[in-house]
Amino acid sequence: MSRRLEKVIIKKLQQKDMKRKLIIQDNKTAVVGLVVYKQKTLLLKRNRPPLNWCPPCGRVDVNESLENALIREVKEETGLSIDIIKYASDWEGMHIGKKIRSFTFICKAISDEIILSEEHCDFSWVNIKDLNKWTNKTDFSLEKWPKWIEEAFK
Repeated sequence: MSRRLEKVIIKKLQQKDMKRKLIIQDNKTAVVGLVVYKQKTLLLKRNRPPLNWCPPCGRVDVNESLENALIREVKEETGLSIDIIKYASDWEGMHIGKKIRSFTFICKAISDEIILSEEHCDFSWVNIKDLNKWTNKTDFSLEKWPKWIEEAFK
């Protein structure tokens, strides 16, 4: 699929909040889940570089939808089952020296009982109102999250 055609499809899907159904045809795409449970969102501490805190996230397999990739990644990394509420944002840039594009979704966790994978060594449920006070290292723009989460749960 050409990059131009893909952008047109993404724009149309976004207008219908259907971006989660997009099927990926490359290995340069990732999903990010802002997982919410009782006014808190989940951050995980990575075991491998970059050694920082992040939401559940990971690569989308070829021929996998963004929705299925997100459900799989959250389950693998945390043991949580989720409901995807809404697409929030996408980003394109460099991550660990590789070009990548990521799609961020707001998700609702069914419970808060975490079973960490070997990819992470710690987790924290952070009050959404306190995200701007988070001082541990992260490469995510936490200051944007409260607005995205609030809009998703209107």
